[in-house]
Amino acid sequence: MTGLEETPAYTALLEVIRKGGLRSLHQKGDLAGFLAVHLLRSHAVMNSMVELMATIGLPKFEYLWRFKRFLDDLDKLFPYAVAVGSGRWRFYRTYQDTFPLTDTPVLLQPDSVMVALSPRLLLEIERTDHSCEDGWVSDNHISQAKLEEFRLRTIGNTFREIIFGDRKVLEEWQRTPEFARRHALMADTTTYNAKVREHLDGAVWKVNAHGNTNL
Repeated sequence: MTGLEETPAYTALLEVIRKGGLRSLHQKGDLAGFLAVHLLRSHAVMNSMVELMATIGLPKFEYLWRFKRFLDDLDKLFPYAVAVGSGRWRFYRTYQDTFPLTDTPVLLQPDSVMVALSPRLLLEIERTDHSCEDGWVSDNHISQAKLEEFRLRTIGNTFREIIFGDRKVLEEWQRTPEFARRHALMADTTTYNAKVREHLDGAVWKVNAHGNTNL
């Protein structure tokens, strides 16, 4: 097991998936922390930051050491988790596999966060709506419009792969214009840093020469 999988946050994630939602505010805090860390350690963001640090002469091992120190510092991690997880939480639960998973699963935009916690559980955090900060909402269905939004955001956040148990759904996604555009974009890149900065800049994190972090 990795260090992350041994944390209370990961345990909370598994419990949320099993129950189809939250059971306490403490669990909500743990899950917010998991989302923040999961975003930072995603394949694309990690590779982007390694490339960016190399431009200022920081070796990969030193960046990873600094990153580990950041994750170990709760005073630094807490405000980041609040920034990612602040807003109105809504869970969409389905009774069959509905949500394909991508290699950059925390779909972050200025107004909202979407993340498929499992193929049957989607979390959306409306970052501009603070009317339900101490609670959450659960729905046993998802509208076609919201599902389409999830599809577009998933394709637009993919850097390497999308996985799902239903091959037919993946093939349907593969035939869409959005997938074709994303595939062409990624086929034409030689650097993660350029693509992350171009498409996620201002939404993920920025690191200056001193290794400071902020949204």
